[in-house]
Amino acid sequence: PDTHGAVGTTHFVQVTNSHIDMWTRQETKTLPLAKSVTLATFFGYTAETLFDPRVIFDPTWKRWIVTADAFAESSTVQRFFIAVSKTSSPTGQFFIYNLNVNFFGNNNFWDFPQLGMDQDAVLITANIFSGNTFLGADFFAIAKARIYNGLGFSVPVFTGLTGTLAPPIVRDQNASTFLIAAPSSGTSFSKYTA
Repeated sequence: PDTHGAVGTTHFVQVTNSHIDMWTRQETKTLPLAKSVTLATFFGYTAETLFDPRVIFDPTWKRWIVTADAFAESSTVQRFFIAVSKTSSPTGQFFIYNLNVNFFGNNNFWDFPQLGMDQDAVLITANIFSGNTFLGADFFAIAKARIYNGLGFSVPVFTGLTGTLAPPIVRDQNASTFLIAAPSSGTSFSKYTA
């Protein structure tokens, strides 16, 4: 089910390929379920099946970030969704971004997206395939100032990187963010600095 979860100041949120569930944090053995909806309902999307969801909580700005990938709609359209909470509560409203991640319109498949953050940006990576052939990883970063306020954005996409490339969750004030990937063969690592 591609289960992923995050803990915030007042809630625990879990995403799977089919649902997003939110529990209220309490000092009891069982957490009360605050909200449960299908992933399709949460993102308002039913054209294709959603998968590979991720969730993180930004403790500095008190925002929840939820992402999910969708199977391709056509040879030129594959959707990737980013949701950012408008408040510290995951049970409230979210800004929803619907991106076409088939950047070059060549029937490539965006797969296994990963979610991270640093002090200034939300970080996204994914593996790219053409049929069964691995083409490398893509990476882009979106300024928190833009998406935390529901604003549009335009960002460069770095392609052909070593994969699987997982973005970090950086909670300090370091101006540089480091991403490391281990190639499938060999004894060296690839390091990227953002």
